[in-house]
Amino acid sequence: MMMFSSFGSVSDQTPIGTVLSVTTTPDSKTFISFGVVSPWTRYVDCGVILLPPGNSGVDSSAQAKLWRIYDNSSGFNYNSSIHLEISPPQPNELIGPSSNLGISNDSLVINCSLLGKIPEGRWTMYLVSLSTTGPIASATWYQNETPSTNQSLPFSQANHANPMQDYGFIQPIGFWEGFFENGPFWLSVFQISSVILFALIIAQVIIIVLDRGRKVG
Repeated sequence: MMMFSSFGSVSDQTPIGTVLSVTTTPDSKTFISFGVVSPWTRYVDCGVILLPPGNSGVDSSAQAKLWRIYDNSSGFNYNSSIHLEISPPQPNELIGPSSNLGISNDSLVINCSLLGKIPEGRWTMYLVSLSTTGPIASATWYQNETPSTNQSLPFSQANHANPMQDYGFIQPIGFWEGFFENGPFWLSVFQISSVILFALIIAQVIIIVLDRGRKVG
């Protein structure tokens, strides 16, 4: 079991989540079981970042993609062969505006049945809070081959403290800050405005002096 959180003020605290298990099945599906998320958080505030194995060796990763769960509550196609969905414990249970994650040990399902196998190599998953952009829970595991029976895989915590930023789904905090390195955006605007105003004053003074010179001459 794995647990971690990002802490800020009470108003922007990222929930704490757990991954209970990672299980693969003969029909080429992987079930990631979540424990209770504290405090309870709605699906509308959650996203999943998935990195399947890449083509450059067992430790390589394909492109990270983000599923905003509530925006695509029926599931998310990572590509034409890999489909993500949430498997609630009650049949036909739908994800609604007030649906909370993890009350009944919901599972993320990575469905590779169209491939007929689960791609081998390293898989990485982050459950993230969209409101705080912090990670709620994460897991990394290795797939060797699709099992003939249900198989429980060992997993560990993934290693990005801010996956939303690290994988380019949000801009860094300093991205929109000022044009200069020594101050925020508003200070840069003030500095530029001051230079322009000063230049206009100097120009006006020169015009006045030249005008008076012509009148005296």
